[in-house]
Parts: sequence; C-alpha cells; structure tokens
Amino acid sequence: MPVKDMAREAAFAAIRAARNDVMRVCRELYINADGSGSDDSPANRLMSFLADHGFEVESGIAGLQNAFRASRRNHDTDAMRKGLRHGHVAYLVRSGSDIQQEQLDGNPLGLATVLGAAIGLGASLGDEFGAVTVIGFPDDAALVAFARAGVFDEFDAVFGARPATTGEGYCYTIDGTGDTLAARTATITLSGDRTSLIEAITSQVDTSAPATAVEVVSTAGDTVDLTLTGTTSVDLRAMTENVQRLIDETPGASVTFGDARDDSIVNRILARRVKTYADTLGYKMDKIRKTDPEPATGWGSVSYAVPTFLFNFPFTTADVTRGTAAFATVTSASESFDRALQFAEPLCMAGLDTLRDMQFRSIADDQLVKTLAKRGIGRAHRRWLGVHPVIKDSDANGKTGKNGKKGPKMSDFRVVRGPGMSDN
Repeated sequence: MPVKDMAREAAFAAIRAARNDVMRVCRELYINADGSGSDDSPANRLMSFLADHGFEVESGIAGLQNAFRASRRNHDTDAMRKGLRHGHVAYLVRSGSDIQQEQLDGNPLGLATVLGAAIGLGASLGDEFGAVTVIGFPDDAALVAFARAGVFDEFDAVFGARPATTGEGYCYTIDGTGDTLAARTATITLSGDRTSLIEAITSQVDTSAPATAVEVVSTAGDTVDLTLTGTTSVDLRAMTENVQRLIDETPGASVTFGDARDDSIVNRILARRVKTYADTLGYKMDKIRKTDPEPATGWGSVSYAVPTFLFNFPFTTADVTRGTAAFATVTSASESFDRALQFAEPLCMAGLDTLRDMQFRSIADDQLVKTLAKRGIGRAHRRWLGVHPVIKDSDANGKTGKNGKKGPKMSDFRVVRGPGMSDN
C-alpha cells in the first residue's frame, strides 16, 4: 500500500475507533453535565482525554485559565537540520464552562467533529511527517488574546467546526459568504452633556456600508459604552481614528478602546478542499448561497494570523436555528453525533493534505497574504525550505573561498527540498 494511502487509512480507522470515546466525553461535558467543580472543568477533562489519545498537553497558554494546547508530531530530524520545516495544522475547540451557552451554540457537536479530526490526523503521523495541535479556548476573547500573543504564528492552517443553522451547512466559495464583521468596544468618559459628542461620533458612520455602525450600548454616570462595527478591519480602524479625533477635540473627554475583533477571512482554498472530501465521501452539504456577515467573533482575529476555516456543517433536516433551545435539543441526539463524526473525516483529510502537500499550503498562505495586502497589512509568505551556507574551513589568515574573500560563494549554498519535490 502506498504511504499516502496508509496515512489516510490510519486516519479513517482512528476516527471510527474513537467514535464512542468522543461521543462520551462530549456528552459528559455539555449534555449530561452535573456542574462539578473546577478540578473537573471542561478544559481539564479535554486535556486528559487528548493525553489518553497520544497528545502532549500544556495548560494555561497565554496565561489564560481553561486554555490549553495538545500536540502530536512526527519530525524528520535529519531533514530539519538541513533546513526543512514540516507542516503544522491546528484544530480549535471551545473549552468554556457555561454549559447552557455551549448547548445553545451546539458546541457538543462541533467539539466531536474537531476531536475526531485531530485524533485522525494524529494517527496519520505514523506515516507522514508534521505536527497537529489542538488549541482549547474558553471564549472568543481568548482567541483575540491568542492572536495578539502570536499563539497561531507557528501554524500553517487552523480549522474549526460547528453545527449550522438549518439550510446554512455549506463550504464557502463566494465572497461575502460565511464572513463576520469587525468590531471593538469603546468606553467614553465625559462629564456634563454628551449629546452633541455622541451625535458627532454616530455621524461618522459610512452610509455606503450598511454593516458599519456605532451603537450606544449603555450610559451610566459620566461614562458611555459604545460598540464600533465595521465591514472590514479597514473600516474599523478608520472609525477608531475618527472617534479618537473627536475625543481629542472635546475638553474633558477621554476614551478607552477594547481589543479589536477583526472581520473573518475565509480561506477559500481550505474550504474547497474540505468540500471536495465531503463530496467524495458522500457527505452532502446544503446548497451554497450568499449570506450577510455575522457579528464579529474571535475567529476573525485568528484568520488574520493564519489561513483559517471554520466549518459550518449540516446535521439535521429539522428547522432549527443556532442559539435556540430547539437547536440544543436536536444537537444532543445520537444521529446528530453520527453526522458530526462523519464530517470529522473531510476536516481531517484537509489537514493531512496541508501537512504533506507544500504547494497546497503555499497556495492557502498566498491567498491570506494577498487578502491582508488589500487591507493595508504587509505579511511575508511562509517558507518551508531552508537555504543554508556551507562555509569552508578558513586558512591561517581567516580567509575563505576564491581570491581569499571572506564568506561563502553562491556555489556553497544548497537548497534542501521537501518530500515529493523534484530537484529541477
């Protein structure tokens, strides 16, 4: 059997073998939960579960409670010494302790899909080189903090999954589908009448971009809490600068801004690869249609750091909407878990392609670089091949190379090529 087929077979076998274990931990955490103490928190339970499946676990990443990372890797150390960097894929799981909210969002199913995919990709590393990491985050604010701390910088792709509102379980292939807005909070402190200042701030809204808005959330004493919302992070930056300018022009006024949650950049290349595998396996999704952007989430900040795809998968024919009690009820059904674990397979296969196909992950990375450039953000392309100088022994005078010049010549450099790449 070819090595690539062995890796796929190992992944499929691992996902199916772990089915009962995955269903059990998801149910125990978020469906049959008894509200036990912090020692038995979802994060701790998930870390223990992943450790039992061969992952090395680290808790409290970025200094956040209930945040963790769990990794499996298989590295060709000889190739790495010569300059090769293997691919690294991350899967994100929410490890929040608000049981009711997790149920309303359908997190038990999303968790099952991601755990299955990560376990499968980990099993494939017996035949493939690379690394897979599961990142546990307690809430969206943690994702923003992770992005600011550079937690995602080492990854070549990040995947997540969640059950979709009925009719919206599809992979994204057109602009404006599956996107989220950009947003940040602002707290203004101002004594006396603030009506004119608020009117001046809200007048900064770009009426040509309907999704752009300034919302007064609350007023108490001398403070006003606002939410700034933009179609893209470019809009959000402009709004932030305008608010700051107006505050600077108002005697006695000050403003404190919260962390920005960027708009999502759906990596279409990753999405299409997941769709291709789902179609091949016969796991059909809903018909693609253009939708309005959703409110800002922490996933937007992730997508600015690394090629990202949050997979919304269909799981039922019942008419249910995420965030409702009916949605929570349907997501707890055994057949819904069966569907969730089916979609773990294409999510795993897309991760496997990311690890072993340098050209594929280069295309995904290039798409992100170009999208960021349109937003005025410069980001260098990732590199997986190293070019290393081979410096010859120097003579007694410390000189090397032809004509006694110091340092290596072009002929002294060697390009180390990755698996499957020709020497041409």
